[in-house]
Amino acid sequence: MNKLVTQEMKTSLAIIASRIITYLNNLGIGHGEQKKFTSLVSPTPFFIDQFSHKQLINRGPVIREWIETTNLIYHQSLHHEEMQGLRDLLETGLSPEMLPYHRRIFKTGPIRAPLFMRMDQPDFGKAVEAQTPGSGWGYYTAMAELYKTDNVIGREFVKSVAKHLRLLSGKESSRVVHLLHKVDFYKNEAEHFAKAIRNEGIDFTICVRSIPENIESYDIVLRHYMEELGQYEGWQNLLELYIQGSIEIEPPPSVLTDHKVSLMLPFDSQTMNHYSNNVRNLFPITHLVDPFRRYQINLNGNRYLSSLSLFDIINLKNSERPLALKYSGLNPKLRAGGRGVYNLAMSDQRNNVKKMMEKVIAGYIPIEFFDEKPSFPLHCPSEPWLLQNLCLKRFPFIYLDAKGKIVNDELNARINPFYAFPLNGGSELIGCIANLRNSWKVHGQVDSVTTILAVKKRRYYF
Repeated sequence: MNKLVTQEMKTSLAIIASRIITYLNNLGIGHGEQKKFTSLVSPTPFFIDQFSHKQLINRGPVIREWIETTNLIYHQSLHHEEMQGLRDLLETGLSPEMLPYHRRIFKTGPIRAPLFMRMDQPDFGKAVEAQTPGSGWGYYTAMAELYKTDNVIGREFVKSVAKHLRLLSGKESSRVVHLLHKVDFYKNEAEHFAKAIRNEGIDFTICVRSIPENIESYDIVLRHYMEELGQYEGWQNLLELYIQGSIEIEPPPSVLTDHKVSLMLPFDSQTMNHYSNNVRNLFPITHLVDPFRRYQINLNGNRYLSSLSLFDIINLKNSERPLALKYSGLNPKLRAGGRGVYNLAMSDQRNNVKKMMEKVIAGYIPIEFFDEKPSFPLHCPSEPWLLQNLCLKRFPFIYLDAKGKIVNDELNARINPFYAFPLNGGSELIGCIANLRNSWKVHGQVDSVTTILAVKKRRYYF
């Protein structure tokens, strides 16, 4: 902490932070059986400058472009047999029962972009993942309720969500049902969000691991993953209603926003021409793990690219391997919570990198089965993985630790801008919270700090 900060000021900051944690504890929005707030807090928002704020706003239309281009590519793959390999890859994780519905939904034309999307960003210039609908709606709501000043991003978060739900349904008094699957973990914050939405005049219901019998009476269904939806009785009827235009599903019933495979399409030589450079600038360079390919890797931050196979990458020194290995399928044990993400540059993982990579490669059909090199993208299993340039940045931040002491430290961040993409086009930044943590892998753990973002007010000197 700055040497000019006195002990008295530290005490004042600790008091403010303690009041914040007390307020959040009383809301009862903790994860799992915990009613208490399940992360650390700061006495201040995460302040950003106006340039960073503008960056977040300007990225919205480009994110929408990425989603809509990906939807168009999949739509085209359904009409062109030469795109079968790509189609199979993008359909990763779909059950045989759901696959025909998925294709019917897309065959008449590309579907709309999701109404809501959350990005995961280690910095303001790059996003490493996109989540829809994503978790944390209750935390967004609580933080927006806590900070009411006009420089807080998303201070009207709930009003914005309610507005866009009305626009999607075309009704002032919309009926919405949230199909909550992971009830044991997200129920508390989901109920807090639902209550806030109901206060805005939306008829909002939570239905646990099932579809309401009177589903025809609803205007919008909020879902999570497609394979979760496929576990509920009546899912076929719900998709038929969607195809007929009788109900909206948010996000639309597409596996393309459930897995992470779409992150690599702007960078692959056989699909990159569909995407603009602005889209590529959204993400670190991302490639599908493919034992049949060579990768152009920037080693040690220099400007030269080295042509490497996966086996070459395995044998690199840690400092020469600034890469993340990222699971991109739909296995619930790997797809969330950072469980399927590995830092290949970490020294304490050096002895495990070879085993991890060999396990991933073993899932692919051996090359001796082919007379010639396979066509794009590859003959991959149901468990695709990605290699992504490692993107980390530490920010100075003040927070209240678990012992009740004010700490000033540099922490890695996961910045979560929350966007709305209305039917009539455009985008809106409707919220932004952040988690900060000492570990390179940042998510909502008990040792991470959760806070909201606010824009520094410009000062004038005369």
